Amino acid sequence: MPRYSIQNPETKQWRCFSTIVDDFICDWMDRDDYIEWKLKEERERITKELSSLEKYPYMTYEECLKTIEWREYCEQMDPDDDGSTVIEDYKRIFNGGRRNES
Repeated sequence: MPRYSIQNPETKQWRCFSTIVDDFICDWMDRDDYIEWKLKEERERITKELSSLEKYPYMTYEECLKTIEWREYCEQMDPDDDGSTVIEDYKRIFNGGRRNES
């Protein structure tokens, strides 16, 4: 969520502005209190994200190794190669061209 830290040039206090609601989402605070508030907000956000890892992209260890193998294969390709074996090599590396579903 796009949030910006805003400092009042006169009072030197801080406040958080959210572009989701186009408004401030906290009161003015001195720097230390604002940092403490931001840390609390981030901890809550991270805790929510970590508690639902299933919603985020997941890759198996085997798929990760195959992806590394594919990258290394591509890095070693001769730029003048016509690419005639690329599809077959991809299928070989990724078991028929389909990545593992988990």
